[in-house]
Amino acid sequence: MYAQSADRERLLSQSRFVIERLTRELRNALPNSVRISSDGRCVEFIPLKFAGRYTELPGVNAATALDMTFFSGQSNSVTNFSSLIAEGDFITVYPTQPEHYYSKSRTLELKAATAVAESSGQRVTLEFNSATLIGFPQASPNQRFFIWDFPVRYCLVAKPAATNIYLHDIYRFDDYGLLQQLPQVSDLGSAAGSLMATDVFFNPSQSLKPFSYEDGVLKRSSVVHVVLSFSSNFADDLFFNQEIHIPNVP
Repeated sequence: MYAQSADRERLLSQSRFVIERLTRELRNALPNSVRISSDGRCVEFIPLKFAGRYTELPGVNAATALDMTFFSGQSNSVTNFSSLIAEGDFITVYPTQPEHYYSKSRTLELKAATAVAESSGQRVTLEFNSATLIGFPQASPNQRFFIWDFPVRYCLVAKPAATNIYLHDIYRFDDYGLLQQLPQVSDLGSAAGSLMATDVFFNPSQSLKPFSYEDGVLKRSSVVHVVLSFSSNFADDLFFNQEIHIPNVP
């Protein structure tokens, strides 16, 4: 009885952890940045670093700087904001599909950010990497821009030498760069990721996949569906079916 209770407590603890962590991260994902692997075992998205509004946009109004106001950040100070922008970060305007990030079709690479004091307040000038200085092909209707660094990926990875071939572990991957192709488990390997949960049952022939995605429509935001079954040693499995709404819009 004690062993069964301990096993159930273990499953409940780790399942809650990975669901809550994934939910929190996805709700901070950039709009239209979510991608699902063809087999439903991986979900990939890009966390939001900063966002704001511009008044002029390179490639649309031939501006050389972006005047912005804050949506998010770690400080109300514009000077602190500019110091947190790292060389190699990316800025995207009006992303309506994942390719606008992963193929950089509406994305430029940043070199630096400088705070400039003016009579009307302060302005941050964003300097672009000269190798990517091609402007933006389309302006945002709401004059929004998004700053980010690299994607994050959660994947079900088959347990090595498991007696049950349908048992998987959940790994979280980051800092692996920007890949244009759809995410797959084989891209990275479990050694590059952080173990988030174990003993997740998944049969590739089942109709419900671990991860699926629905684009946003007029009446609701985009949704990631998470369906996970955690296997118990005592045939007392836990099943989670979670809808995660992504509130950000381009």
